[in-house]
Amino acid sequence: MTSSNGVGHRQSIDDPFARLTRAPTHETPDERSRRLEMEEMAARRNREIEDGLVETKKLMERRRRAIKVLLLGQAESGKSTTLRNFQLTFAPSQFHAERSAWRYVIQLNLVQSVRVILDVLNAEIDPATPLSPGLPHRANSITPRLPLLAAAPSPTSSNQHQHHQPLSGARLTNEHRKLILRLGALLAIEPLLQACIDPDYAARSVLAASSPPPSSRIDGDNSPAGSIAYALRAKASREIVVRPGAGWKRFTSAAKRFSKDKSVEAAEKERVMDEPTAVLSACREDIIALWNDDAVRDILRRRGIDVEHMPGFFLNDAVRIATTNYEPTDDDILRARLRTLGVEEHHLKMENHTSIIDSTRDWIIYDVGGCRGNRDKWVPYFDDITAIIFLAPLLFTQTLAEAPTINRLEDTIALWKKICANPLLQRATIVLFLNKMDILERTLESGVKLSDYVPSYGVDAPNDVKNVKKYFRNKLKAFQKAFSPQPRYFYCHETSVIDSRSTSVILITVREGILHNNLVEANVL
Repeated sequence: MTSSNGVGHRQSIDDPFARLTRAPTHETPDERSRRLEMEEMAARRNREIEDGLVETKKLMERRRRAIKVLLLGQAESGKSTTLRNFQLTFAPSQFHAERSAWRYVIQLNLVQSVRVILDVLNAEIDPATPLSPGLPHRANSITPRLPLLAAAPSPTSSNQHQHHQPLSGARLTNEHRKLILRLGALLAIEPLLQACIDPDYAARSVLAASSPPPSSRIDGDNSPAGSIAYALRAKASREIVVRPGAGWKRFTSAAKRFSKDKSVEAAEKERVMDEPTAVLSACREDIIALWNDDAVRDILRRRGIDVEHMPGFFLNDAVRIATTNYEPTDDDILRARLRTLGVEEHHLKMENHTSIIDSTRDWIIYDVGGCRGNRDKWVPYFDDITAIIFLAPLLFTQTLAEAPTINRLEDTIALWKKICANPLLQRATIVLFLNKMDILERTLESGVKLSDYVPSYGVDAPNDVKNVKKYFRNKLKAFQKAFSPQPRYFYCHETSVIDSRSTSVILITVREGILHNNLVEANVL
């Protein structure tokens, strides 16, 4: 007994940890209490660190197993709207929790449409006044080029310059002038709405005002389109932009928090955020009168200004939106225009587990900016991606806002080829959305012939939606087959992503296909 106790005693003396943690010989009761408290704090902190490491390991494992989807396509192709459809279909609670944040975006979209019309009317009243930058023109204001399919015919000289010539036959009256003056108050709330969405907007506006104005021509462009290149770029610079990690949805939900805070500062913030709604409501009848006026519609039509097909068009809903108690509907949120800059990561917790295949996985969806200057930022996401949804809008009569000499369909085809050919994506499932089918249908019904823009389609080929979409589907399928590093399945859907019901059905199918292919790739099926 004595021997064993002696061995234990010697071991405790030789143990460095025992020496460090041994209580001092002449420790007072207060010192002992403080020491035990500090040891307990240290032990608690150690447990927190260990628990944090375990949780981090679990999160990393969940992220490794997550389905990662990258939304690709040019600017205004429908990527952000597709993301909102994902949320509405599979995570409705998350989607509806953000509903109030979209009110300011939709109100801003409405005000910007009114501004476009007022700019045109002011130019009509004073022919010497040039149109403000960024007005959306109809087809053929810029030469369409689709060399990737076939060379398009050059428009006539009068067609190239039709939007810069004075227009005759204006029917604006004194009542129109009074209406324009009254709606001037509406334009004053545009910066307020932008500040409600983006807290850093005011600071950036001051910085932009202090910068020298850009040239009216860009990239050495001397073509007829070059004279309006600055106008189109200026529109993009004036458009509200969401930056990655900006947390704009949390910021725009602040009004609810302000209403619970009785401080003077909170009351002022609430007043500023409510002011745009009050002004819109006061201008409601004037907005409706402006848009429904036959003379105004005629001027827009003769000048080739296509307001109704602008992203974020809500003038037909002004009677409902320009009210003090307006709450966005699901369709309003899907149609809202908010430009994405950079790459933003969205985590979806699937609430509607309708899948019969591995419904427990998290989904991470990357929404990227589609402007040509942002596309280099896509590459880092290619190496660890499960699937790509590529948005290909069939807009063969339009050009890029940031590059007005490039046809939008030409740019889409070039981008599609690059994505199919990228070796980093050879194992990723690529799903093609032939998007904006509603606009394609309206374009063809208006009498525009695809063969005028794509001669390879054939002058005698039927100029209807069924045959045109079949033509593009076969072309893009052939490009995928020719450019893919290895054989892959061709997944293609015809979409109009602002239609939530039809898009929801498509997304359920897409989700099942992505999960199935992912399990096959992992040799699980």
